[in-house]
Amino acid sequence: MMFSFVPLQRSDYPLLSEWLRQPHVAAWWADDPDLAALELQYGDCIDGKEACHGFLACYDQKPIGLVQYFLLAAYPEYAAEIAEHVVIPQGSASMDYMIGVPKLVNRGLGTRMLDAFVKKIFAEASDASPEVTHILVPTHLDNKASWGVLEKIGFERMVVCKMEPDNPEHSKEHDHSADHVIYIRSR
Repeated sequence: MMFSFVPLQRSDYPLLSEWLRQPHVAAWWADDPDLAALELQYGDCIDGKEACHGFLACYDQKPIGLVQYFLLAAYPEYAAEIAEHVVIPQGSASMDYMIGVPKLVNRGLGTRMLDAFVKKIFAEASDASPEVTHILVPTHLDNKASWGVLEKIGFERMVVCKMEPDNPEHSKEHDHSADHVIYIRSR
């Protein structure tokens, strides 16, 4: 069985909404699961008006999660926040990922899914999208499943630092709740 990555479509919003409501996803993703909110979040990416490339991650041709990547240069505020802590190599991208189906978490699928997705990112080079040479991924320090997968597929830990939490419930003012780990992998 293999992974495939199908470009995200508006018809996927109900499924994405269902995934975003799952406790194991909602703990780390702050996206509003309302369909109108998903249009605001993902519509321009789907239309090619924003520099983010979103995909349904499919295992054995069945959607199980969401993956997306983007060049950091296209999001200067986010890049600046990362650059406060590490040097960002030219050609760097970042990515987000989730397995939305609860019964499929903690089975090794996340590792295989991300390994296949990273290979896809590095392989895609065209005139319209500069070649990605590095992938930097900040992840919350408490999200051990996330950074554990990154380590398993060859990402290297760069730094532990304070960053704006993705989920507002992880406020910078509480303990180490804003602690993030930034990982990098080179092509």
